[in-house]
Amino acid sequence: MSARTMLDSRAEDLAKDFTLSQLRELVGSVLVGREIGSLQSKNRDQLIALLGTTGDKKKKALVAHRLEAITP
Repeated sequence: MSARTMLDSRAEDLAKDFTLSQLRELVGSVLVGREIGSLQSKNRDQLIALLGTTGDKKKKALVAHRLEAITP
């Protein structure tokens, strides 16, 4: 398994353990121009699906790890 693949899978594992608030922050950070308020009506599965279909994998991994490090 390559380092990039491991990083992506680790970031995905982190995202699955995030709270709804953290998931909204992650999706809002990855999707430029998306307001976090517009994500309030989405549930966990919808946010993960949205995250999985859009954005750069490297950016998602970076944001997920950063968010995990700075939030309780």
